[in-house]
Amino acid sequence: MAAKKKNLDTKTSNRVGILNIKDLTVVDIDEKDGGEFTYDLKEMLKQFDGRKVSIAVSYEDEAPVVEEV
Repeated sequence: MAAKKKNLDTKTSNRVGILNIKDLTVVDIDEKDGGEFTYDLKEMLKQFDGRKVSIAVSYEDEAPVVEEV
């Protein structure tokens, strides 16, 4: 078994908002002041080009409730 690497430099980037797959962007809408910020995913991901990566995507929806009759 290979020894575990002890000293690593890691890089993480995070974008939160609505995914637009057509444009490869994430749009974050500030609910307080109504501002809208668009982030370019392709540009963000360039820093990881050629590296071994792990990519996770998640979303949240309100859970359905049982309606009382």
